[in-house]
Amino acid sequence: MSRYVIMHLNGGEYNGIKIVSKESIEPMERPRISTSRKVFSGEFYSYGSAIYPDFLGRKLISHNGSVLVHIAYMGYLPNGGYDVAVLMNSSSYHHQTSISMP
Repeated sequence: MSRYVIMHLNGGEYNGIKIVSKESIEPMERPRISTSRKVFSGEFYSYGSAIYPDFLGRKLISHNGSVLVHIAYMGYLPNGGYDVAVLMNSSSYHHQTSISMP
C-alpha cells in the first residue's frame, strides 16, 4: 500500500517507472461529490477516495475500509509529500444487527 501512495505522490511513477500518467492521477484527487460529513470544512468523494480540500490548510486524500477481520487506512497530502498507510487485523468483525423478537 505504501508503494501505491508513493506512486500517487510522484505523479504516477514509482521507482522511476511510469505506472499511470499524471493526467490520470489528477482527476482522482479532484472533489466530485459532497458528503454529509463536515469534518475539516467538508468531505468529498472522488473515484474511490475521500477528499478533504482543507485539512489544516492542505488537501488530504484518504481511503479506509474493513473486510471481516482486516482493517486499513491510507492517506496522503499530494502537495505536502506526506503519507501514511495502516493495515491491521481485528479480533472480530464488528457490525450492527437488529433482532426481531416474536
